[in-house]
Amino acid sequence: MPLELPTDRMSLNIASSAIDGDHNTILGSFQHANDRFQRWFDRFSISAKVGIIIGSGIVVLLQIWALVNYQLIIDKMVELSDHWRLWGFKGIVLLFLIVFAISFPPCVGFNMCSVFAGMVYGFSGWPLLALAAVSGSTASFALFKYLLGTIADEMMEHSDNLKLFADVLTDPDATFAQNLLVLTLLRFSPLPYSFSNGAMGAIPGIPVVSFAIASAISSPKYFLQLFVGTQLRDIGNGNTSASTKIAKFTSILIATGAFAAASYLIFSRMKAKAVEQQRLGGDNYEENGLNGFTYEEDGFDGDDYEGKYVEWR
Repeated sequence: MPLELPTDRMSLNIASSAIDGDHNTILGSFQHANDRFQRWFDRFSISAKVGIIIGSGIVVLLQIWALVNYQLIIDKMVELSDHWRLWGFKGIVLLFLIVFAISFPPCVGFNMCSVFAGMVYGFSGWPLLALAAVSGSTASFALFKYLLGTIADEMMEHSDNLKLFADVLTDPDATFAQNLLVLTLLRFSPLPYSFSNGAMGAIPGIPVVSFAIASAISSPKYFLQLFVGTQLRDIGNGNTSASTKIAKFTSILIATGAFAAASYLIFSRMKAKAVEQQRLGGDNYEENGLNGFTYEEDGFDGDDYEGKYVEWR
């Protein structure tokens, strides 16, 4: 059953209710996240728990220090970006390799590297960043799809959102274009970068070529990080006035906030349509060869759909 926009009034009301539920259950979402974290934390030994707590405390202290000394950090990054630009082709190759490497889970730091690329090369750094991100993402996806499938399955188990879309992407009735659209929107969504590269390898219905194309189509989103990098470089300029710095910080907040809101809206609507598709699938769900989230086992039954959607989520 392809992922299509519901057309009948009842379906539209259900999908709309599901989206409204996203905005009206913030406390419930926090509680759900807290419960999941508690279950994850309880699996560790006492010594491991102590290590996690100490590590988390160090991270918090570093974040506080960074907020207090943000100007010092920006100045050092600008200084480094000046040296990096002087490296010429060597600097381009090194940045490509770094972005490529952090595309593999459990590496982190993609956004920081992307912002730094903006500080070094400005918007002209987009081809470098896009090529490194697309090739790194595709290589990571292929590695976990063909060689590290067990680890990819374990990663998938930690993401209810990816499991939901895995059912959509394994729909035998969906066309190549429909699956490509879903993949592209997923690449635009606010999923963790390297984690999603590996976890999506657990979805059997995604060819490597489709993943690469979807990643390439969504690559214009990296202009946001490049924009932030250019603004931070201007802020680090010693000749910049206080009012100009405030204006640039404001532009960064507006741009990132707008992108985050758009990504969340797209993801919420995709999620509502996917849940609606599964609801309409009903008894034929297993016959279509789908797996994971099931309509009947999770208690979706007619009038109670809206409440169950919010509860499951």
